[in-house]
Amino acid sequence: TCGSTTTVPNLGNSVWTNNPAVAYADARWSSGRFYVAPGVHTITIVVTASPWGSGGAFYRFGRC
Repeated sequence: TCGSTTTVPNLGNSVWTNNPAVAYADARWSSGRFYVAPGVHTITIVVTASPWGSGGAFYRFGRC
């Protein structure tokens, strides 16, 4: 496991965006940065806590 993302407050209203920059800048979305060594990797994203019973994700790869 590389780690977990931040916890977010349950404000009782659902929030949706299809823009990863908007989600990353908004405290109502969980976020994190994880560094991996060069090479081939498999990434699995699992929703572990959601007041709506499901979730979605964005991920971005880049150089440090």
